[in-house]
Amino acid sequence: MSAQPGAGRIVTDGMTFTSTISEVDDKEVYVRGYPLGDLIRGRNFAECTYLTLRGELPSAAEAAVFDAVLCALMSYNAVAGPNILAGRVAVSVNPQPAVGILAALSCAGPHTISPEHTGAMLADALARAADRPVAEVAAEVAAEHLEARRALPGIGHPEFKESDPRAAAIIDVTTEHGLTGAASEMHAEIVDAYNELRAPKRALPLNVDGAMARALTELGFRPIQMHSVSLISFLPGIAAHMIEEIEEGQRFRMLAADREIYTGPARRTLPPRDS
Repeated sequence: MSAQPGAGRIVTDGMTFTSTISEVDDKEVYVRGYPLGDLIRGRNFAECTYLTLRGELPSAAEAAVFDAVLCALMSYNAVAGPNILAGRVAVSVNPQPAVGILAALSCAGPHTISPEHTGAMLADALARAADRPVAEVAAEVAAEHLEARRALPGIGHPEFKESDPRAAAIIDVTTEHGLTGAASEMHAEIVDAYNELRAPKRALPLNVDGAMARALTELGFRPIQMHSVSLISFLPGIAAHMIEEIEEGQRFRMLAADREIYTGPARRTLPPRDS
């Protein structure tokens, strides 16, 4: 089913879909109105992904920044990445790439691969700053997180204590292409205010999730879209690890016996059933 913009409200039943994303006829696939064949010939993956998610093609600067974001989560290892660990365990039992990929992607949430949480915080802060000074709103947001004992999203990392190299690279590319604006200013102010309130504790650096959210907010992405972008970014690394695990042939990975400590009741005799 195809409808021209402005054609009026389309009445549907429960199994009739409307979509602004794609359509197919007997000659071509169209993505946001563009023939996919033309996109294949004339645009790269980052540009096509941007178009599919956002609805319009990016400018050259936007494409460069989005491409940097897509590279940000390219891979991690099983020692430091629970996502990779979960996927490799899964395919050691059921050696199919899709099984491990799904297991790894299902680990994406509030504690890892989660730029959407910083994005939601930024969206709220920018809305508050519509008629208030940025510094005032930033201090307010930072104080709210501390008072509620909620970690500020987008900062801190277990390995990178001083600087997350992936975050630094995203900020460099965003700055180089002139796309540091209100979101970047607001987020930097929030991070500074939060670290000042935590003093004398060690300042927490911007992490890759925070940098991705900052850049994606500048590009106009919504938090729910940011989550999907992070999964796309991480997918090549996940796939590579799953293929490696399957080809290595390790079967049925399990914890060593001394890695699990039982803390339940002492061993006991089953009593007779009450009559």
